[in-house]
Amino acid sequence: MTHSALTSRPRVLVTGAGGPAGSSLLTQLDARRIPVLGVDMAPRPRTDGARILPCPPATAPDFVSALAAICEEYSIDLIIPTVDEELSILAPLRSALLHRARIAVSPTAAVAIAADKWLTHRVADSLGLAVPRSLEGPALTEEGAYWLGFPYVVRPRVARGGRGVRLETTFPPTVPLRDTEMVSAFLPGTEYCAQLYLPLPASGHTATVVVLEKTSLAS
Repeated sequence: MTHSALTSRPRVLVTGAGGPAGSSLLTQLDARRIPVLGVDMAPRPRTDGARILPCPPATAPDFVSALAAICEEYSIDLIIPTVDEELSILAPLRSALLHRARIAVSPTAAVAIAADKWLTHRVADSLGLAVPRSLEGPALTEEGAYWLGFPYVVRPRVARGGRGVRLETTFPPTVPLRDTEMVSAFLPGTEYCAQLYLPLPASGHTATVVVLEKTSLAS
């Protein structure tokens, strides 16, 4: 097996290499001349020639064994997962290396909290951070609905981004609430997302801030 001549650099494996986060990370690591390999359940050719190997999805029973085999074959030093579903599976393995590769993932408890919007809300609230008024879905009463205000937001506790999010304007809600959902006060107005892009070292360029206007639930 032929590897990069940059033996002093770590060999990095990026999962979800076909997605936005994984693809961007491959580009950044390659620009820094760090030997990098991508894996994805549906590999697609890249214009820069970066190699992406097939790997089962996190839900497959052979996901960990397939990842470990790739790490061994390509002498991977560091795994950087970029797929949400992989985090809860890889977090318990962060101290038990796959082959000899370390895994860039938080401890299991932290991953579990970050994956659950209700648990995240509770932790943020306990730390004094500003959070919207919220309740677990099954705990919503008519009094609770008026405390939240109308309309109120219903969202899955575990889901990516805005998937499954809806507005309810009445009590009881038009769709019965499930124990996998939470409800929160609706914050009206336009939502903005600020993104900071840092230049590569010695590029001579300054940092760029881009502010994106996001679609509101009310629209």
